Amino acid sequence: MVKLALKKISMKINSLKFLLSVIVSIIFFKANTKSLIISYPSCIDISEIKDTSVYVYITSIKKDKKEVMLFVDFIQYYSNEEAVTKAKERGDADTLYRNGNVIISVPGDYYIVNESNKIRKFYLSQKVKFNLQLNQDRQHPISENSLNSLIKIYNDSPFILHISDNKIIAIDEVSLP
Repeated sequence: MVKLALKKISMKINSLKFLLSVIVSIIFFKANTKSLIISYPSCIDISEIKDTSVYVYITSIKKDKKEVMLFVDFIQYYSNEEAVTKAKERGDADTLYRNGNVIISVPGDYYIVNESNKIRKFYLSQKVKFNLQLNQDRQHPISENSLNSLIKIYNDSPFILHISDNKIIAIDEVSLP
């Protein structure tokens, strides 16, 4: 009898936990903030993105009947001195000794940090603009700025997504040395 009563209480507690998680989720996703200022784009909640640009790796591209979805992983891209500073902070900088001097650098003069492997989904605007590196000598040659070209090369390099009202309005391929 006591076991049965404890089991019923446990079931009610689990039901309340579930209900509470649903309520919190509804409140969280219905929140509408005007802007989001955060130091690491990997922490951005896509429901709060209105007008911004972010560095990403594109992990996949899916087409459904009318829309195209990009699945992306936010990254932080640094170049020049900022790349060296970030790499030093993380213990990834190269140290060279030349003529008695210590030279600290990063290969290619850029450094990419991926704080989180969280994949996010964005839809392409109907009028999305592509700025891809049109180069016949690359691993996957392309000759036009188009979705078909992006599908061929999205694994080759990082990209900058320009987002407005949660839709991608432009995609720039990042040139890596």
